[in-house]
Amino acid sequence: MSKMKDYLFDQVSELGPETQDTLLGGAPMYHGSMHSFKKGDILTGEDSNVFKTYNYADSDTHDRVFATTNLQFAQFFAEGSRANSPFPGMGDDQVRVYQVEPHSDKPMGIDMNLPDSPESFTSDKFRVTDVVMDKSHEDWPDVVEGPAGMRSDQF
Repeated sequence: MSKMKDYLFDQVSELGPETQDTLLGGAPMYHGSMHSFKKGDILTGEDSNVFKTYNYADSDTHDRVFATTNLQFAQFFAEGSRANSPFPGMGDDQVRVYQVEPHSDKPMGIDMNLPDSPESFTSDKFRVTDVVMDKSHEDWPDVVEGPAGMRSDQF
């Protein structure tokens, strides 16, 4: 097995079998955000806490970064990050989706907000590998549907 494949195998060891199969099969991982990142940036849960309107440090996932294999969910989470920001004046075109990869010595974990979703997971660090799209992209829907029937027009 290649060095990256060995690393990824260790990273997904605590996730469910369906998620393991998806990620080990090479599915891209996405992170949605209203914040501007560039290729190579390291995303950490603790760094993201300054952009929350609620006391995230008290939650069980305060030190985690969320990612998904579902592009539409990443778009939804990007819209949600804008809605939860203490800087609501930032424009709609500021929300973005990034492709990420794990960048940690700890395994990825189940997204405790969506424990039944094999498409959503967390890590204490992800590295940005690419900018996938922002809201100005023609494929960004007016209303984004998220997991469990949630919709971006409900923020």
